[in-house]
Amino acid sequence: MTVKIKLEIPEEKPADMVKTNYEKVLEVLQKHKDGLTTNEISVISGVYERRVGESLKRMKQKKILKEKMCRCNRTPIYYL
Repeated sequence: MTVKIKLEIPEEKPADMVKTNYEKVLEVLQKHKDGLTTNEISVISGVYERRVGESLKRMKQKKILKEKMCRCNRTPIYYL
C-alpha cells in the first residue's frame, strides 16, 4: 500500500516587496506632514511601539527626523 502526500508550498513575497518596520514608519511620517506621536505612528502603521521607537532612533541618527513638544511639553511629536 502506497500513501501519497501532496505538499503545498505557499507563495512568498519577494524580499524586495516586504516592507521593514523602518519603511512603514517612514511612509506614515511622509503622509502626515504635521507630525505624529509614537503611539499614533504605531496605530496607523501597525508596527509595535517599541519597533517604532527603534525606527525613530535610526531616523534621528540619520538626521532626517525632527521633533517638537506638544503644548503640554510632555509628548514629543515627530515629523520629517
